[in-house]
Amino acid sequence: MEQEIKLMELFMGLHKRLWKLVGPVIKESQMSITDIFLLRKLAKHQPCRATELASLIGVPTSTLTGIADRLEAGGYIKREHAKDDRRSVLMEVTPKVMLLVEEKKKAIGEILKQTFRSIPSDRKDRLVEDLQLMVDNLDKKIGNNAS
Repeated sequence: MEQEIKLMELFMGLHKRLWKLVGPVIKESQMSITDIFLLRKLAKHQPCRATELASLIGVPTSTLTGIADRLEAGGYIKREHAKDDRRSVLMEVTPKVMLLVEEKKKAIGEILKQTFRSIPSDRKDRLVEDLQLMVDNLDKKIGNNAS
């Protein structure tokens, strides 16, 4: 049990330190972490119904509506009524998001590359495999497909 608690503490510390490194890059975009997270999920699962997207990011639909209003006003997403159900709203990212994602991905990638350059490639590969195993096990445990 001590080992598992230590793992959790290490992950929490790692998360905190990584955000200190990449947070400034994200803040340059004048968006919140929630905005970025929503855009990432939507880009991966588009077009997506508002209710499904709210579930994917773990917020109430009413909260999603406020976030979506702001992102739509900024030209990052578009919304339209579903053809099969006019009560349902479908959302998609705009090309502006893809440009933003590529720009931020490149900047963050460079920061992470410099940060982890001292770790041998085979160790990074193993770490990725082990972390993916943990994520998969957690998803099974909580019955979630969080990707």
